[in-house]
Amino acid sequence: MPLLNNSDGTNWLTDKMAAMLKKQHGAPAPCTASGGSTWRKNHFAGLVVDFEEIPKKSQKDFTQFISELAQSCTTSNLKLMVCLPAAD
Repeated sequence: MPLLNNSDGTNWLTDKMAAMLKKQHGAPAPCTASGGSTWRKNHFAGLVVDFEEIPKKSQKDFTQFISELAQSCTTSNLKLMVCLPAAD
């Protein structure tokens, strides 16, 4: 399953992630429409989301993003895994 995260390999891109989460409200989720056909064509089972260091001000946006993504994955018969830190 492909991994979606907020890292450039060295740093956590929290500002860019927060801006993306805010902008995503109401936008088509990656698992739907043309994105869904790409997933099926490549035989992906779903998506893994691993966002780190989510600012408190972005928690609601993150929850909304995951909710919309989960709904679109379910509609497309795809799995969604969300990595969460045990200590937070």
